[in-house]
Parts: sequence; structure tokens; C-alpha cells
Amino acid sequence: TYVKMEHATDLTKNISKARTPTGPRFEDYTRGEADAYTKAAVKIEQEYYHPIEVHSPMEPGSVIAMWQGKDKVTVYTKTQGVEATQRSVADAFKLPPENITVNAEHVGGAFGMGLRTWPYEIAGIMGAQKIGRPLKLMLHREQMFTNVGHRPETMQKIGLGASADGKLVGISHEATAETSAYEEFTEATVNLSRFLYACPNVTTRYKLGAEKIGWKNRKLEPKASKEGDWLIGYGMGTGAFGAFRGAATIKAILYANGTLILQCSVNDMGPGTATMMTTVAANTLGMPVDKIKVEMGSTSLPPGPMQGGSTVTSTVGAAVHDTCIALKEKIATLAGNDSAGSLPYADLLKKNNLPFLEITKESKGQNQPYSMYSFSVHFVKLRVHQPTGRIKIDHVVSCADAGTIVNQKTAASQMMGGAVGGLGMALMEDLVIDHRFGRAINNNLADYHVPVNADIPAVDVLFVNKKDPYTNPMGSKGLGEIALVGVAPAVANAVFNATGKRIRSLPITLDKLL
Repeated sequence: TYVKMEHATDLTKNISKARTPTGPRFEDYTRGEADAYTKAAVKIEQEYYHPIEVHSPMEPGSVIAMWQGKDKVTVYTKTQGVEATQRSVADAFKLPPENITVNAEHVGGAFGMGLRTWPYEIAGIMGAQKIGRPLKLMLHREQMFTNVGHRPETMQKIGLGASADGKLVGISHEATAETSAYEEFTEATVNLSRFLYACPNVTTRYKLGAEKIGWKNRKLEPKASKEGDWLIGYGMGTGAFGAFRGAATIKAILYANGTLILQCSVNDMGPGTATMMTTVAANTLGMPVDKIKVEMGSTSLPPGPMQGGSTVTSTVGAAVHDTCIALKEKIATLAGNDSAGSLPYADLLKKNNLPFLEITKESKGQNQPYSMYSFSVHFVKLRVHQPTGRIKIDHVVSCADAGTIVNQKTAASQMMGGAVGGLGMALMEDLVIDHRFGRAINNNLADYHVPVNADIPAVDVLFVNKKDPYTNPMGSKGLGEIALVGVAPAVANAVFNATGKRIRSLPITLDKLL
């Protein structure tokens, strides 16, 4: 049985029911005088709208469950954190966590849908328990629009005040967004306005990015650049995200044949986590990468973090580094006076009749008296077709300050993926709800538009690649979020530069330009 609730999907009609989110992180914040922008010599007030966006991974959600007796179960599911799923299943079925094994080594795209344990997963496990044999449950595409969360619809009001000479003297930023009827979820929509414009790091790669996009060709006057029927525009947007480091445990096993096994429960949904772990271990131990193997994505392995929040490289990479340092110390002790640096690891183990050396070590960040963030700057060149309002992206340049770049190829690929997501946010994605019934109308990939290859132009990626002295031993910071944050504003600014029209409601579609 269940309790039926009336749907409330129309944000505008339900805005009178809005309340301040729970927790100190979301309390109203004031530095200096509240709403001081209203007294400034020059002030501007605007409203912005962000529609519902869904995760839309190519691979739909699925779960396989196999019970071993009445109190043990093995689960294969599309999760971004096997330990989190293990805890959820333990709570739902009143079992000890150690009786539940969750496996999710490679989950394909997820984009946040795997940060929760969803009802379909619990239903699949219940079904397997009921029928007494393994059961597989897979969502169809329509269910991927309603059963696995989404980016909430948001309305924002921004007030800026400046002195007569252009100095910013006041910012006010407030947001109203939808949330779940049974679980409060709050986007930190306004938090970055507290510090972003005082941060010099944002401009670290401004010059190179501007040169690569051809910024010198940008006219200050909108609608000033044309090629035939096309208006040409250039735009820039910035992004920032906290640089965090959590706790992770790595088991390293060095075998006498010279191979190294790294074990951690963290999984990989595309950013190249296994490649990062291999690279850090190879650099720390001086080993060739083809001698290193990573085993990941299961609660049967040492615990690791959730794959999300731009924390995995900082957290797991640091744990790999620390564990490999401890392994080197163990090897040095084993070598004694036998010059550990000159004797290959495999030969040293054979000489001591050891089939392997094993070490398990937990590594976690320490509280730092510093504010730590990753930053990005995105440049876009586009053209707008005057007769039809069609927008065509010509070129994207994405620049990131994410500390030390552990692997240039996978990091650049992640930045390109973020640019693709940002273009979708800017120009296409919008889940339409029929508020009479509380149901999505365009709940398929034919009607909910996402970018395809034909929509994506040349994307260039630039990195500052400067070691951060405090985040972790590698000096790396998160990259996943800043790859996307700022792309849509860059597109909106480029559209204004091309057409003179400020579009403050996403997505920017041709009907808003005509």
C-alpha cells in the first residue's frame, strides 16, 4: 500500500509555499550592508530562469540482485558509490552492511543519477527475494526521465550595484527552486556569488583562451559582425567549484613477477579514474604503467569515495600516492643495505623468497585554513542566422585551473565532455511538464534534445597545470564540474554580442530570438 499525494509541478503557482532550505549551508548570508546595491550610483536588477534538465545517460538504469539465503545479497547496479548503495540496501532490508555486496565497476554515463539509491533498485532486490532466484530489472527510456532525479527548475533574481567609475559595490542574489515531496534537495545556486568576483585566479588563462578564440575580432557593439545572413558573436563565462578531498583506502599488492595490483571500491563512470590511479602509482614507484592493474567498483574492496563532486582524483589519487610511498618504505626496509634503488622490485622479492608484498593504507585530507577552489573560463564563438534565428556554434575554448593535471588526455576529454553538456544546457535541454497531470511530455530522446556530433564544433582545452600546495600530494584539484559550469553563460553572452538580445531564460531557442 502507499499514500497517494497530489502532484505540485508548477513552480510559479506554488512559489507562495517556498521556504528557506534546511541547514547552515543554506542560511541567508550577508557581508557588509544587506542589499547595498540598491543605493549604488549604477544598479541593475534581472531575473533568470533555468528549466528542468535530466541526466540522459545513453545507458539506462538497471539492477541485478542475487540472494544467498535469507540474509545475504549480491547486487550489480548503476551507482556512483557502492558503499552508499550498500548502506541504503542495509537500511531498507534491515541487514548488516557486511551481508550486502554491491558491484559497479563501470557504469557508463551517470551525470549524477547514480548519487542516490532509487526505488527501482530496491524493487529489483525485493523481487529477487520474492521469487528466490536472480532477477534483472532495467528501466526503459521514459522512466529515465522520472525515476532517477533531475536538475531542478530554478528562478533567480540578481541585483548588481556599481560606483560611477565602474567598481562593483554590491551584489544580491536569491534563488527559488523546486524540490522533492519526500526529500529536500537544494542546489547551492547562490553560494558562489559570495566570492567569485574577488578571485584573481579566474583570469589566469584569460589571455591564451582569448587569443585562441580570436577575441581580438570581437566588436564591443552588438550586431556589428556579419558574414552574409549570419551574425557573429563572441562570449565568455566563468566557473568555480570547491576543491575537496575525502577519505579513501588503497590496498597495493606487489608480486614477484613485477606486477602491481591496486584495489579500491571507487568506480569509473568515464573520467578515467583507473588511468589516474595507474599514472599516480607509476610516477610514485617509478614503474611502467603496463605492470599496474586496478581492481575497483565493489564493496568487497577497500572503501573509496562516491564518484561525484569533483573529489575522486584528489581523494583516491592521494590515497594511491600515500600507499605507494608506504610500499616503497617497506621495500627499503626489505632491501636493508642492498641498495633498494638499484635492485628491481621483482628481483628484490625473489631474492627474499617472497611471492608478494602487500600494504593497505587509509588516506584522508586534513582541515586547511584556506579557501580552495577550481576555476574555469570558457570562450565561445557562434553565429546566428538572421532570417531563421538558428544558432550555430563555431568554436569553444575551455580553460581550467585544476592544479596538477595527472593525465592530460583524460582531463582534456573531460573538459570537452563538459563543453558538450554546457551547449546542451544553453541551447536545447528543457523537460516540459503537463501540470494538469504532473507528467513529462517530452520524455524520450527524440523530443528531449541533447547535442549530437553535428552540433559540436572544434573544442580546444587549455590547462594552467600549476601544482596546488595544499590540496593533496599531487597538487591536483577537481575538474568534473568546472568543465561544464560557465559554458551556458558564455553562449548567452555570445548570442548577445551577435544579436543585441539578452536571453535570460534557458534554453536559448530560435523563438526567443525572432
